[in-house]
This record gives sequence, structure tokens and C-alpha cells, in this order.
Amino acid sequence: MPPVRLLLAGDDPLARAGLASLLSGRADVAVAAESAIDDAPRAAGVAGADAVLLDLGSSGAAPAPVAALAEAVHAPVVALASTEAQAAAAIRSGARAVLFRGASADALAAAALAAARGLAAIDAALAREWLRPPGAPADAEVL
Repeated sequence: MPPVRLLLAGDDPLARAGLASLLSGRADVAVAAESAIDDAPRAAGVAGADAVLLDLGSSGAAPAPVAALAEAVHAPVVALASTEAQAAAAIRSGARAVLFRGASADALAAAALAAARGLAAIDAALAREWLRPPGAPADAEVL
């Protein structure tokens, strides 16, 4: 199976370079292009990206509507968030997957693969909070 082609989008060139380095040499994903967020639609078209890995930055600010980006690039968006609020806003605005910015290369690749195949992915730390059954204590032991 060919690797999932990723567009790395974010406004911090150093963060994009770090992501590219982290994912280099993997057989399951390939970095097809890097771009600033505003240039992502053009870059995705040139690169033929299967998914967008969108770095939302470390400010914790709410993301611009991810749905518009996903539609413009014709690919699902995997958002990298710095806070739970930023992650929730990304999901609400159309991200197919959301991870915290400190995610491992394996987690990034797994989320990108899932998103490219039509599945959703949520960082484990978020899933514990967001998927807790109603009335369950916050400190319930995970099975």
C-alpha cells in the first residue's frame, strides 16, 4: 500500500520542519509538501495530499474554520492543538482528527492514516475526558 501523502500546514516554519523531520523515513506516511496555513489550498493541489497535518500553534487561540481548509484542499484535516479548548474548537470546525502538539511520530502517522481512510482520531488524553460516560467520576480508573 502506498504511503499517505501529507501536507504539513502551519504558520511556524520551525514547527513544520520539526514535523517533517519527525515523520521522515516512515513507510506509512510521506511529507508531500509544507506550507503556511493561507497557502495550504494551493500547496495541497500541487502535492496531491491525502491529508493535512495542521499545526494550530502554541498560542492556544481558537483555529480558523477547519472545514473551509478541508474543503479547499479536498483532504481531511488532522489538527495539532496546544490546549483542550483549541482541540474542541478544531473538532467543531471540521477537523477529522485532533492530537496535542506533543504527539509522537507513531500517533501522528496513525491519525493521518485514519483520517485519510475516513475515520476519526482523538488524542488519548482528550478521549478519556470527552468519552467519559455521564455521571462517571473524573478520576475513574481506565480499564
